[in-house]
Amino acid sequence: MPSWGRAFVVAIKVFLVGLIWAIIGQIIIWIGSSMLIAALIPELQHAQRPEEVLPYVGQMVAIMLPLLVVGAIITTIGVYATLIKYTVDEAVKECRSIQSQYPAYQPYQYTYPGPPAQVTEAKPIRVCPVCKSAVPEDAVFCPNCGAKLTGGAEETTGTGTHGHSKGI
Repeated sequence: MPSWGRAFVVAIKVFLVGLIWAIIGQIIIWIGSSMLIAALIPELQHAQRPEEVLPYVGQMVAIMLPLLVVGAIITTIGVYATLIKYTVDEAVKECRSIQSQYPAYQPYQYTYPGPPAQVTEAKPIRVCPVCKSAVPEDAVFCPNCGAKLTGGAEETTGTGTHGHSKGI
């Protein structure tokens, strides 16, 4: 919400620019009135009777009336346009000041980790001949059942899953 000081500054700007529009409109109206008077004075001086002036008055009103209307329209539209312009400008400034206080919401952006790792074939692991559990390559005894391990071919036939052997 704008402060009272800013609101008064905007009001003064609207008033001053609106005054300029009113002056422009009044100048146009004055031009129209001057044209009417300038055209009527010579006719009024030469006229013997008032009926002789009436046709000229009609013509002058036809010229002056559009200028009066244009002047009034310029004044009205200019004042309203000024009011809207300065009000919107002030609203935009206020929105920008609020936006600078609170950074814009940054939605979560998913980062693609890349293609999945390639699956390789299971390497044969060492299997205990007694309990069929996987044992480390350098073990002398089975960590599960304690049986002594020998380096025979039947010990390396597992597929890498505990408790299951392949081909035994």
